[in-house]
Amino acid sequence: MIGVHYKYGTTYNHDKTTEHFVVIVGTGSENGRKYYRFFDVGTAFVKKGTDPKNRLYYDPTTGSYSGQSYATGHYYTMSQLRFK
Repeated sequence: MIGVHYKYGTTYNHDKTTEHFVVIVGTGSENGRKYYRFFDVGTAFVKKGTDPKNRLYYDPTTGSYSGQSYATGHYYTMSQLRFK
């Protein structure tokens, strides 16, 4: 599970970077770009929440992962890792 940041000016955790959590379910590469595939648990629409296009792509210039959720339309940036 990872925390993601998507809405500037609002945060719900003490670190002030995370508004939502998603579940990483796989990794891959597309046109030489590494990504994490995720399930977005913030929707009642199972097909959108588990859509294969829900991906966070690695940006080598910033060292971060980000991408759009097809469930919510939000553009997420990875902000926190949870290992349980």
